[in-house]
This record gives sequence, structure tokens and C-alpha cells, in this order.
Amino acid sequence: VGRVGTRYMTSSTLRFRADHAAAQDAVFSDVSEDLVKEMNFISTKTICNSKDEYLTRPDYGRQFDEENSEIIRKNTTPKAKIQMVVGDGLSSAAIEANIKEVLPAIKQGLNMYNLDFDNVVFVKYCRVPAMDKIGEITDADVVCLLVGEQIGRAS
Repeated sequence: VGRVGTRYMTSSTLRFRADHAAAQDAVFSDVSEDLVKEMNFISTKTICNSKDEYLTRPDYGRQFDEENSEIIRKNTTPKAKIQMVVGDGLSSAAIEANIKEVLPAIKQGLNMYNLDFDNVVFVKYCRVPAMDKIGEITDADVVCLLVGEQIGRAS
């Protein structure tokens, strides 16, 4: 990092501020509806009603209301071997930057073992334990959650 006297060097300070701004942008932005539609995800949300509520009430990011539970139940294969879930988490930027490459790679790798998944659930305001609830709803053998959590970087 380096110092000039008692202060950090200007380049280090500016890099920190840029990284901090990118992290804030990642936390306070949403995954675009266009991406959710393009990827044919089943769109759901936890009981959070806003990003502020998501940040201040982590327990809300783990729960689904009856309407969203029913959406999951009706649009997924019961007792599937694998249920894929994509959650926005703390970094929608990480999801937007990576999901188009990561999901097909996982699918290809699973196909080598004669495994597959079909309907992918997208969860807005998602915390990691939301996958436990999805597991209860779908009764899948394995629930795999890809969640945006890289808040320290833009992607």
C-alpha cells in the first residue's frame, strides 16, 4: 500500500475509494429482469420487500411466502436429483458478469456423469440458507446455489 508521511499514497487511496464505490454499486443494484428472462429462470423472491430490508433483516432473506413457495413447487421437478438455484446475494454484479458462462459449464460437467438439471430458480434478496427452504419445497437430492457474494470487486 505504501505511505507518504502518516497518510496512504494517493494511488492507494484512490484505488480503495474506487473499490469501495464498486462494492456499494454491487450491493445496491439488482439483477436485471432481462437477464432472468433471457436465462429462462423461474423468478421468485424471499419475504424481503427492499434491499434495505434485505441488508438489515438477514432472516427475511432465508424465507419464502406461500405465493413464492407455490411458484417454486409448481415450476420445478419434484424429487429431482439436482435443483439449481441462482441468488442475487450481496452482489448482483457478480451474477450478471458470470452466470452466462458458469451455468452451462456446470451443466456440461454434470452431463459427463449422466446428471442434469432443468428449471433453474432465481431468488431475489437471497441469503444462502434459502437453499434449505428450496430443498424442503422441492425434495431434491441436491440443491446447488450460485449466489453473488463478491462485494469487494465489481464482478
